[in-house]
Amino acid sequence: MSQSLIGYVRPGAAGPDPEEQSATLTRLGCDPIFIEKAGATPSASRQRGRALRSLTANTTLIVTHLDRLGQSLVDIAAVIQRLFEAGAALHIVDGDIHTRRDPAARRALAIDQRRLVS
Repeated sequence: MSQSLIGYVRPGAAGPDPEEQSATLTRLGCDPIFIEKAGATPSASRQRGRALRSLTANTTLIVTHLDRLGQSLVDIAAVIQRLFEAGAALHIVDGDIHTRRDPAARRALAIDQRRLVS
């Protein structure tokens, strides 16, 4: 079974620009790419919700930077937890972190996630 690459773009005041994020994800082969509207609150992150609902064990969610996953550390930790529960992988372009390619990265994210929410 082939692997599905899903992209997620969230605008931020400090960047990177949503168009730049989208272009990077397109170059990496993401389809679909879920693009959040500027100013979306964590509870109103509809596109992120759609991306997370589409996760399977054969899916990799790709973001350009870790902070694009959420607006707070706790929010990011919750997203990582959902990814792991679905058996999906996470690829963070900045830093070239890929949990499917590097099991140690997955363990490190899981440990950091537990620390954030405890």
